[in-house]
Amino acid sequence: MVFLVELDVDEYGMLFGGTDALPLDSVEHDWNMPYPQVGAELTFEWEEGDAGRVPNVFSHGELLDWVCDDRSLLLLEQIGKADLRDYATGTFRSNRLTAVQVTTVLEDLVDREKSIIDKFPTYEIMRFPAFRRAAADRLRNRIFRIPEMYPDVFLGEDVRIAIEAAGITGLRFAAVDWA
Repeated sequence: MVFLVELDVDEYGMLFGGTDALPLDSVEHDWNMPYPQVGAELTFEWEEGDAGRVPNVFSHGELLDWVCDDRSLLLLEQIGKADLRDYATGTFRSNRLTAVQVTTVLEDLVDREKSIIDKFPTYEIMRFPAFRRAAADRLRNRIFRIPEMYPDVFLGEDVRIAIEAAGITGLRFAAVDWA
């Protein structure tokens, strides 16, 4: 199974601040490209979510994709090191945090015809992608994007199981259908 992974902002809130030391305007940056390394240590503040507790993986409106504490970073590096790139570090309440970008883009995984919900003369609208079942083994332990839905991050079942087994908080998962 493949999962769309999202940061659970409602439940766990989000980080803010720390952007004064960024080398590029992160809002304008083309996130298809690696974000440059940030040399300065960033300092964050946190807006609490409904759970009232600090997550392991944070959302930050200007630092994509995830901002991880040391525990979640260690796990993600063990299971998906080839798919992630660290580009900034910072602190929140004296805890070290690391911003990571999902850099792997996998192509030819989606059956476009089964993913289209509306066709118009000049464009098509996709719903959730319908992943090809033949790619299941290839995706089990990956964290990735697809060209058709670049802002979204997906991960395989083994990655989701490892995250949940480790009790990592801050992420939520939505199963995506096979084609």
